[in-house]
Amino acid sequence: MKDKHVLALIKVANVLREIKVDLPLTQLHVLLTVIREEGLSARDIEKRVGQPKSSVTRNIRVLTERASAERKGLGLCEYRCDTADIRVKNIYLTEEGKQIARKLEEVLDRAYL
Repeated sequence: MKDKHVLALIKVANVLREIKVDLPLTQLHVLLTVIREEGLSARDIEKRVGQPKSSVTRNIRVLTERASAERKGLGLCEYRCDTADIRVKNIYLTEEGKQIARKLEEVLDRAYL
């Protein structure tokens, strides 16, 4: 792997650490998928990341306001009802999630200039 790619990954990890977001790779993969394409359903995310449905559901919950009944989530994503089918909930970034996306984009832009 080229040094600039490794450096970029290290910088991304540092940004996430600075803002107190300690994500396992599976959750980071889901977050990056939502950053890349907001408005996906859990099923769409499942297809893109190649994780089982239960894992994707759990990872999305951790990224939202409430990971479980007892545990607070990270508040980076939120569910919104699909406009075409109210039974479907799509995943979007919250303002905090958008701020993180912008920081990551800045770091990567600088790494590849």
